[in-house]
Amino acid sequence: MDPKLAMVLSAGGRGRGKRSPLYLFMRRHFVALTADFEANGPRWDVRTKAFGEAGLTDRDGKPPTVRTAQQTWYQLKQDLARQAAKPRPANVPAPPPLASSPPPAPVAGDEDDAERTGPRFGFAKPRA
Repeated sequence: MDPKLAMVLSAGGRGRGKRSPLYLFMRRHFVALTADFEANGPRWDVRTKAFGEAGLTDRDGKPPTVRTAQQTWYQLKQDLARQAAKPRPANVPAPPPLASSPPPAPVAGDEDDAERTGPRFGFAKPRA
């Protein structure tokens, strides 16, 4: 791992982040946990003890309680459902790159139409 990245990651510490280590673990292992919950039931008392023994904590850095684990699982399922319901943007082509400098300004009195490639702009002249 890049030493600078390791230093930045280790400096993060246990701040008040948006998601707890328990939530992040459950999200990372959502498919396996869901399959196991369906096969064996959640058994929150046993699971919560295992989460704590694995070093997972709630947002405040405390070992999770049964209620915390249940609420975290419920919140995760809500977040994933909300994310799945969001419309994904279609593949929109990127706009063309901007010119690095504007085209040169026309010189007054330059009437050489052979060298001009774009439209001519100027003041309108009254018709006689």
